[in-house]
Amino acid sequence: HPLTLNCNGNKIIGKATPGQAGIKNVCFDVANDATWGYVQYYCRDYFTIKNCAISGFETGIKIAPKYSDPQSHRILVDNNTIYNSKIGIDADLFFGRGNYIRNNDILDNNGGPGMLLKRIGCGGTYCAVTHNSDIGIVSNNRVITRNYQYAVQIYNAIQANIYGNYFDCNDTATCLGDLYMPFYTIDDWPRPEGIQTVGGVGMYDNVFGGYGFKTAGSGFTASPATVHWCQKLEATY
Repeated sequence: HPLTLNCNGNKIIGKATPGQAGIKNVCFDVANDATWGYVQYYCRDYFTIKNCAISGFETGIKIAPKYSDPQSHRILVDNNTIYNSKIGIDADLFFGRGNYIRNNDILDNNGGPGMLLKRIGCGGTYCAVTHNSDIGIVSNNRVITRNYQYAVQIYNAIQANIYGNYFDCNDTATCLGDLYMPFYTIDDWPRPEGIQTVGGVGMYDNVFGGYGFKTAGSGFTASPATVHWCQKLEATY
């Protein structure tokens, strides 16, 4: 059954304890997976986190994927304020359907990315987009960080729209880019990082605070053909 956590503006305050998150999805039945080489957590999906004010944690909101499915479907992180933490939102969505991260303010995070997003959007072996509601959304977030190289890092995205965001790596001493999203030019799933070439990613109406969008890195090739620049990605019926 769907689950909603609505803080109604109430505060969740931590003491910067290493490894702690202000909110994280419910996980159970831990098992070691030899195929992936790390521990699997079987976690709840179909849930909403909204209207929370979170501060003083290593991670404000942490979303782990539902490996037993393995997709994480219909997760909504909406209208939260996260400040004075190391990482604002750390989400591994494992290419599930209809996951939205929108309208969040992540301010004054220190020493880590405001958003660290992995396997966003609906795609890969496990997902076929049949409707626009299946497409992943990262929209209308405001992310301002300090003492770290990037305001936002996105690893492995497919069939997602990223739009209307303000990303600002607000530190002249350490910043390399407001958004870091490496590319792979070869369509081969799974990839540890980068953007899949099938389906692509819609990237439009975003504002960068001054350091811009960085794609290149060790082992990566910038490939604008994999992104629908300034266009909305829509489902094929």
